[in-house]
Formats: sequence, C-alpha cells, structure tokens
Amino acid sequence: MITIWFALGAALVAAAAAASITVILLTREGARKRTLEVKRMVVEGLSSALKKSLHFSPSIIFDNETFTEKEKNAIEVIIVKRRYHSIKHLESGVFFKDSITYHASFLISAGFPIDGSFKVRVQPSSDGYKIDVEMPKPKVVSVEMVDFNTVQERKSLVGMFSNTGISQVQKDLLLLSLKENASDIAVKEGLLDEVDEKTKQIVDSAIKVIETVVGGSCQTLALEYHQSGGNPKPQPSVSAENNPKPQVPATASAKKRGK
Repeated sequence: MITIWFALGAALVAAAAAASITVILLTREGARKRTLEVKRMVVEGLSSALKKSLHFSPSIIFDNETFTEKEKNAIEVIIVKRRYHSIKHLESGVFFKDSITYHASFLISAGFPIDGSFKVRVQPSSDGYKIDVEMPKPKVVSVEMVDFNTVQERKSLVGMFSNTGISQVQKDLLLLSLKENASDIAVKEGLLDEVDEKTKQIVDSAIKVIETVVGGSCQTLALEYHQSGGNPKPQPSVSAENNPKPQVPATASAKKRGK
C-alpha cells in the first residue's frame, strides 16, 4: 500500500514538474514571439515612415541584424532647394580694355547619395531603445540656371576692329565660373547644414511614429547623430513629452538614374 502511495506521489510530482517546465517554455516562447513582433513593427514602421519622406529607406540595424531595401533606380536624394544669385566680371587688355559682366540665378538642389552610408541602428534594452543614426555626407546634387543676363559689355576701339578683345572661349569660361560661384555661395550660406537639419527632422518624426505604433515598450532612451565616418553626437530624447513635433519638409525627393 505504501509503495502504491509512494508511486502515486512520485507521479504527481513528475506531472507538476512537467507542467512547470511546459509553462516556462510557453512563457519563453511567448516572450520570443513578442520580441520578434516588436522587431518587425519597429523595422517595418521605421522603413515605411522614412521612405514616405525620403523616397527610399536607409539600412536599419536592429539588435545587430541588418535590414536593407535595395534601391534600383534612385542614386541621390534631394532634401532642399534654394535659389542663389551669382555675378562675374571679366576684363581683357591693358591700355585698351574690353570688359563684360554676367549675372545669373541658379536653383541649387542639395541632398546626399544613396550609397549605403545612411544607417539607423536600434539597440533594444530592458526599458527602451538606444538609436544611433549614421548620416550620409550632404552634397550639392544639381545647379540649374533659371535666369541669365549680361549686365554690361564694353569694347574698346581696338577690340571693335580687331580680334584682341574677349574671346568666346573666355565668355564660356565666365559662364562656367558663374555656376561654380553660385555653388560656393550656397555652401558658405549653410545649404549643406540645412540638409543635415532637415534629415534629422525626418528621422525624429519617423521615430515618433514608431513610439506611437508600438507603444510604451518603444521609448527612446538615447538618440545620437553622426556623419558617416565621424563620431556620434548625443541628442536629447525625442519622446513626445520632451519635444514638439518637428515639421517634415515637403521638398525631399529622389533623383533617378538617367534623369
């Protein structure tokens, strides 16, 4: 009789242990599925939000796993466009001078190349996420002349009756220098810095979208920006209670090959 009760007790203990193991395994499996679901929501949400504004998705690295969307057509992204004026003067001759002055307006587009250098790293922790954004280096994408006029053109008596005045080659070089001068002015006046700031606003806005979709489990604990090859620069948390919603520029566009 004692043997029967002992065997029955042992069986109950074994069953309880098996049930405990099953609960633990189910709990772990549930946690694993939840982690995978959160990862999917974060990666797909970030990719979708960034693509909506940038017209392409940068590489997203979630917990050391890289998710990359291959872009077949776009080679550059345009973030901002601004109009700049350029004026150039040329004189030729010593005693009998010929001179010409050109003025032109240019629409200058700036952005960055799609070359894999734009990366968003998301590192999960127990109470939120640390995000590091590796920014591509901004560049002038295109310089388009939208207005041109000759301010003045003066020929000396010698130049009027000889071929010693300003040649067509010199005039063409002067036109080229107008374009280069406008590009230099744009850079000096902070056009590339504006590309950085606008891109940060786009990323900030995308992160806010993810925080809303995923909920409290996706709180951003730290956010750092740095250019490709540079050192990280810490930024304040972009949680909704600490920062106003940034204005996402409507000028971002992708430049296609062959266009």
